[in-house]
Amino acid sequence: NELIIADSKNERIQILNGSTFDFLFNFKNKQNSNDWFHLITNNFDQIIISDCDKYHNIQFYENDGIFIDKFGKRGTKNIGEFYNPKGLCFDLNYNNLLICDFSNHRIQKIKINNL
Repeated sequence: NELIIADSKNERIQILNGSTFDFLFNFKNKQNSNDWFHLITNNFDQIIISDCDKYHNIQFYENDGIFIDKFGKRGTKNIGEFYNPKGLCFDLNYNNLLICDFSNHRIQKIKINNL
C-alpha cells in the first residue's frame, strides 16, 4: 500500500506509505530528464514512467527504484516512436501498455512481458 509520486521538477520519484503518507524512499531519473509526466504500476510490480521531455520514451523500474529497461524514442511514424507520451494505462488481462502519444494524436498499444 504505497503512494507513488512523479516529482518531475525535482527529477525523482517519491514513495510514501499509502496509509500514513510517511516518506519511505525516493529514486532519481536514470536518464536525467526533468519531465516525467505520468506513471503507473503493472502486475509485475514495476513502475512504468513516460518521459516527454528529452527522450520521449517509456521507462521501467522495479518497485524499489532499480532501473530495468526503457523503450521508444522521439518520432512520429512507427510503433515505439513518441512525441510527448503523456498518459499510460496498463491492461492487466492482456499485459498491454496503452500509451497516449499526445502530440502524435494517437494511442499506441504495446505488449509487455515480464522484463
